[in-house]
Amino acid sequence: ILNSRIELVGLSKSDNHFPIELSIIPIRLKGKYVFSAFLRDITLRKKAEDDMNQAVEQSNELARMKSRLMSMASHEFRTPLTTIKANAEMLEYWSNGLEKNLRNKADRYISRLLGEVDRLTSIMNDMLVIGRLESGKTRLKKRSNDIVYLSTEIVDKNFSNEKDGRKVDVKIIGSPYFVLIDESIYEHILNNLLSNAFKYSQNAKAPVLTISFKNTNRIRLSIQDYGLGIPEEEVESVFNAFYRSENTRQIKGTGMGLAIVKQFAGIHRIDIKVFSAINVGSEFVLEFDKD
Repeated sequence: ILNSRIELVGLSKSDNHFPIELSIIPIRLKGKYVFSAFLRDITLRKKAEDDMNQAVEQSNELARMKSRLMSMASHEFRTPLTTIKANAEMLEYWSNGLEKNLRNKADRYISRLLGEVDRLTSIMNDMLVIGRLESGKTRLKKRSNDIVYLSTEIVDKNFSNEKDGRKVDVKIIGSPYFVLIDESIYEHILNNLLSNAFKYSQNAKAPVLTISFKNTNRIRLSIQDYGLGIPEEEVESVFNAFYRSENTRQIKGTGMGLAIVKQFAGIHRIDIKVFSAINVGSEFVLEFDKD
């Protein structure tokens, strides 16, 4: 027990128990040892520790309740949304038998209905992802990947058929090497950033994806668009949940996409930064180690 701190229970003159800390230090004097003991009342410290542990447990319980609520809400909404979408598609089929002027009007309403169903489904999916992230249920599953092949595959699968005909301009800098990465997390991050790049740069040049391989075994990805840009005073807020820049309010969105990207990047130890200027465009930069 020498040179250590030991927690014990003391008894006061008023017969009350209280926590104490005992330290015993050996001191050599004239070839012999004497021992110096220190007793300290740690009641306040233990109370602070208990309060902190209780607060942490309450916070964890709130997070678990929030996760369960979001998961339940997502699943409960999914059934009626599926029913609404199925019936809207039946109405769309039925409208083909109408006269042209009535069919055009019906198609417009049905298209609006299907669009809102898809939007609400997207919100539910985002809520489910955030719930899983905050409850700690999302786990890394890294494996060695050819990140150039993986990136081009994601681009081809999800962004090769844009309505305006634009295609992602993919650039490779340096000599490629394999990277340890979680495919699903990487795909979610890249999908979200490229989707935003197209959404907020209509009638502009196509977004550019640049993958740079550094000699230090560190990879740098850049997703750049030439669209609306983000106001300087709002750049630091774009990763907050439900936050949307003032100049993007006329464009549909949930404000959760970048918050999810930020959390996924944190799980994967990916550094993420954003550079932007109004009416010039935005650049999101990801940097991470190959291992």
